[in-house]
Amino acid sequence: MKLIFFLLLSINLVGHASPIEKFNKRFVMVKNDAGQLQYIKARGVTNSFNLNLYIQNLKEEIISLRDDLFATPVGMTNSKNAKFMIDQRINSFLDEVEIQDEYTFGATKSYEESVKRRSTLQKALKNLIKVNLKKAFAELDKKEIISNFIKEMKNYYQFLDVSVVAQPNRNQFYYKKKIANKVFKTAINFAKKKLNNIPYIDLATFIFFEAEKRVIEQRIISQNILLYYLSNHESELGLSAIEVDNVVSSIYESRIGFDGYMESKKAQKTWGDYGWKIFDSMARGAKAKAKKFEQLSNDFSNLDFIFYNGYTQKEEKVIYNLAVNAHQFSAKPSIAFYYDKPNKVRSLRAMVKLGQIGLGFLPRVPSVIKRQIHNFANSWHVKQGLSDAFLYAYFEAADDKDEKKAIKAQISNPYLKL
Repeated sequence: MKLIFFLLLSINLVGHASPIEKFNKRFVMVKNDAGQLQYIKARGVTNSFNLNLYIQNLKEEIISLRDDLFATPVGMTNSKNAKFMIDQRINSFLDEVEIQDEYTFGATKSYEESVKRRSTLQKALKNLIKVNLKKAFAELDKKEIISNFIKEMKNYYQFLDVSVVAQPNRNQFYYKKKIANKVFKTAINFAKKKLNNIPYIDLATFIFFEAEKRVIEQRIISQNILLYYLSNHESELGLSAIEVDNVVSSIYESRIGFDGYMESKKAQKTWGDYGWKIFDSMARGAKAKAKKFEQLSNDFSNLDFIFYNGYTQKEEKVIYNLAVNAHQFSAKPSIAFYYDKPNKVRSLRAMVKLGQIGLGFLPRVPSVIKRQIHNFANSWHVKQGLSDAFLYAYFEAADDKDEKKAIKAQISNPYLKL
């Protein structure tokens, strides 16, 4: 009996790797001959990305999303009923993303402007049924808009190793490497010279933004996973306290914008605790916001770090991310995961992006309105997607494979092998 128990225990231990084993499978700590940490690389991050394949997949995804939005059930011949069903689908989506939500925990915004944003996005989605997306993509290919962008990306990113997630001994390493939107601006200028069709230029802009963002996101996602392990399993990683402090500072130094000269100077002067101060500020902010929700719901409870279990007004059990707001016009936290609908977050984000594409094909929309809606859309999913990495690491460390798989899907980065 003891032998059977021992064998079962052994199998269980083999099947459940420790956090440090998972860390070592994900990260490589490069040290010098004296055993001092030089830098950390993330496994699964690629610098030799296939942009042709990614853009082809993006095209197919956009067209598929559009077709799904306007799909009608087999046998439905009444066009009036079909139109009503599509309208309901779009309105349900707009309700979910709360573009016109007044219940904002004190956030200030103009209700009239939110009505306008919702109406414009609604029109943009409806208008997509008239748009020949295959023709639009074909025109971009014909005018070499995409191939030029790919060439610019390869020329620039061959000099940037995005798998290096921390340079603890070089407090200006990332800031000095920044070239603000160089690839993006060069590609857009080329597109404007080749095209005189504004909707096609808008489509090219969206593709460029998405593709370049996905490449850089690999590092940020990997850094957030690294931060989770550093904050929860520091003593197990074999690093000194000083090395850990410098690694965290390097992570946040890499996120200083190209115009952040003064912030870069601040990082240099306070290198030892620069990163942890930012990290702790995020954690404290989430904890403070949690107190507001605890007063409103008995079912609101901490899961881990910035994530809390709770329920929506529709009684859906979810995980809230209290470090990132639902969007730029709301003080409500974003929803990171639906327990009963694991694919819901990913689907909503995909629909937001479809609305952004549709906006470019909507006639007579002032550029200022387009910019406002794009800013809203990006505020709804960009930061949330990056912050998902913390939740992914939590599920990974806890061996929750189904939840980890769902978070991986909604992070949705085709280059990064999680």
